[in-house]
Amino acid sequence: MEWDEHDEHCTHFLILRNNNAIGTARLLKNGQIGRMAILKYYRNQGIGSNLLQYIIDHAKNDGMKSTFVHAQETAIHFYLKKGFISHGDVFMEANIVHQKMKKYFDNWSNKILIERFRRTNIIPLHIIDTNLFQYI
Repeated sequence: MEWDEHDEHCTHFLILRNNNAIGTARLLKNGQIGRMAILKYYRNQGIGSNLLQYIIDHAKNDGMKSTFVHAQETAIHFYLKKGFISHGDVFMEANIVHQKMKKYFDNWSNKILIERFRRTNIIPLHIIDTNLFQYI
């Protein structure tokens, strides 16, 4: 995927391991989490789950009441486990079957402190070192 008209106006997240980028995502102002990806070697290690939770916490901290994703068919179960629910029919996006899924927030009085980094003056970027994640 390339940059689009939303990139200037959303918050970007970058996961680093040993100063190498291994994962990314973005959060649009309307609550959509998108472009979430973890390098194949680092999948199934809890990194994607931790990134998703970090983004959800960030959205709550910014006052959002919910988030949503356009989940690829192969990722629907991942989002279901994280409390997202399916909305509507499946659809094609970038020649891949997707499902809109939404997560509503309940009782989120515990706001978190998120250190903000900026790649430019207009694009918020969160850099997350995997050493901060706790693995089971």
